Amino acid sequence: MLLYIAEAALEPLITRSVFQLRTSVQPGYTLLNAIRTLKAKVDAESNDAKILDWSDVYQVNATMSAFEAVLGAELALTPLYVVPARLLP
Repeated sequence: MLLYIAEAALEPLITRSVFQLRTSVQPGYTLLNAIRTLKAKVDAESNDAKILDWSDVYQVNATMSAFEAVLGAELALTPLYVVPARLLP
């Protein structure tokens, strides 16, 4: 279930976000592919109670760490202006 949520949140962030990410796009797609690969493996398993091996989640964990570092650095350099809703027309 969490893999579906992660995929649904990550895909719009890297493709149609208001942040217009540039540097984080490639690591984002790498993470998205790792999530989709693990999701396909979990979906193909007939036993829902089977525990995943560390090797199953290592790729997602490693790519998530790389994406997090790149995204954090990119957002730190991006000017961000927040307008309260009451000031919007």
